[in-house]
Amino acid sequence: MLLSRLAHVSQEVAATSARSRKTAPLAELFRVVRYREDKTPAGADTVGTLLAAHPEVTR
Repeated sequence: MLLSRLAHVSQEVAATSARSRKTAPLAELFRVVRYREDKTPAGADTVGTLLAAHPEVTR
């Protein structure tokens, strides 16, 4: 579910040039990711730690 949401937000953000229309979907996605990280057992790989370890994925 999170991966499909990420794909949807990515397409939504890429489709607009207006920064104001990009902010809300990205902020919501980051809230969801942060919530899930808080619920993940300590030491587990999370989206945040994986992206930090592999920044080339975000390019």
